[in-house]
Amino acid sequence: MQCKSRCSLSSLIPCKNRTSLKTKPKQKGCRKKYCDRCLNKFYNEDVPSPEQQPKWSCPACRSICVCAACRRQKSKHQTDQKSGATSSSSR
Repeated sequence: MQCKSRCSLSSLIPCKNRTSLKTKPKQKGCRKKYCDRCLNKFYNEDVPSPEQQPKWSCPACRSICVCAACRRQKSKHQTDQKSGATSSSSR
């Protein structure tokens, strides 16, 4: 879940993944940010240390995000795959 709490921007941990260009090729990578409380509460993760932060990928980039937008996208993707499989198998 991308952090929607009222945390200050300085306390949010930005995703450093630059390969998340699946949907928006003009974008320079993932722009999601998470607070330590959300990382711990929803993903049972500790805040990445300063040494780990340059390589840190957010839960959304690792396909473990539980926010509504990511769940909706996964559901849509699974539905598209099922409908594609049934249309090709009915031929």
